[in-house]
Amino acid sequence: MRAKFHKDADAWGKQDPFVQFRYNGKVLKTSVKAGAGKEATWNEEFTLDNIAREIASGNKLRLEALDDDTVSDDWIGATMPLSYSELVTTSEKVMRKLEFVDKAGKEIGYVNISTQYIWAVGND
Repeated sequence: MRAKFHKDADAWGKQDPFVQFRYNGKVLKTSVKAGAGKEATWNEEFTLDNIAREIASGNKLRLEALDDDTVSDDWIGATMPLSYSELVTTSEKVMRKLEFVDKAGKEIGYVNISTQYIWAVGND
């Protein structure tokens, strides 16, 4: 995952971004990229078990970018919701570019993510 923001959320120093999303009732987060500023790269993987349940429920993937701060994390922006059904159309690795928007809907950056649907093999 690689993110690029048009501006830095911190007035002093550089922002310390991380990305989070909700899945199966939990909040999953990347690590914090301390001092990364307007560009950050995460070489992290998330396994989304039971995605069929999320699809059936109509749930969607929405990534949120935040700036890690001591007292309170600052919300930078979020992607438009992406249906989980779009993530399972192929077993090939797919690169996706998702725009981050602010609360007014204005583009403030983007994130490149790689997704791959892998069929779970049962234990026989």
